[in-house]
Amino acid sequence: MRSVIATLFLKASTCTSSPPTQLCSIFDLSMSNSPLPQMKTKRSMDGAYDTPDCTNKRVSNDDASLDDEAQVVDFVLQRAAWGTRGSVSSAGSMRRVLMCGVSYYWQNESIPLEDLPECFNAIVHKYNITDYNSVLCNVYEHSRSKIAPHCDNTALLNPSNGTVVSLSLAVRVSDREKELSTMHFSDGSVVSLRHGTVVKFDAHVDARNNRKHHIPRTQHPRVSLTFRCLRK
Repeated sequence: MRSVIATLFLKASTCTSSPPTQLCSIFDLSMSNSPLPQMKTKRSMDGAYDTPDCTNKRVSNDDASLDDEAQVVDFVLQRAAWGTRGSVSSAGSMRRVLMCGVSYYWQNESIPLEDLPECFNAIVHKYNITDYNSVLCNVYEHSRSKIAPHCDNTALLNPSNGTVVSLSLAVRVSDREKELSTMHFSDGSVVSLRHGTVVKFDAHVDARNNRKHHIPRTQHPRVSLTFRCLRK
């Protein structure tokens, strides 16, 4: 299994900043780091998942017992819905969402962080994710599931903490060694998203430099968890 692990000081559901305790491998695309590597990869040629039957249940042909990542995927699939914000819906991009903690962008009802199951805490510890009070879960279950080019809404972010950390999880255990999708940045950086891949960037810096990011398509069903520290 290929995993890319974030380096952050562990202090879940708070907005304080502390120095990292160790150095780990990470796709850190903060624009303050230079030079930025090109990370382009070939697309998988074995087809994309394009049927809706992973709605509200785990998609797997495997008999493996559910580990923490699979339990998180199950939890999200059972509760995710189309995101709504006024007349705007995530249905246009074939993407269901689940909001946890402080709400970001979508007006869907949010689950308090303290009500999340233990499997969430387990993967937060596993990937050393910290300094957040908001988790936006996105379900990419069709080949047409995507996100258009955009910068994050920095008005909602903590002014002193623009760090965005995105963790990708494969819906099916059999897809864990495959490229699930790719994340593209407008400076030319492209990251291969696999099970356990963590991408980190500073949304405040990106907004100042108008560096956008997007997900053009989905190759295999994926759940992403995006951690932010928002204004309360």
